Amino acid sequence: MCVEATRDAGYEKVADELENLKDEDTWKEYALDHIEAVREEAKVYDNIDIHTWPDRRLINAVDGKKKQELLREKKRVSPESF
Repeated sequence: MCVEATRDAGYEKVADELENLKDEDTWKEYALDHIEAVREEAKVYDNIDIHTWPDRRLINAVDGKKKQELLREKKRVSPESF
């Protein structure tokens, strides 16, 4: 639905990129790259703690050290005091 709406709005290139994310391997790499990009950007600032809650599908799509890292992050308590 999102891809179709994007195409209908005339954003063909964006729609093509969204369409590519339907492929699990492409989506997995996109998600992992963005988690890493946020962590890298956070290093620019002092005293900022990035806490992500990785999607269960992403955790199941990886293995080894990366899977363990994502599981630890998902179980970690958020530093926010909500």
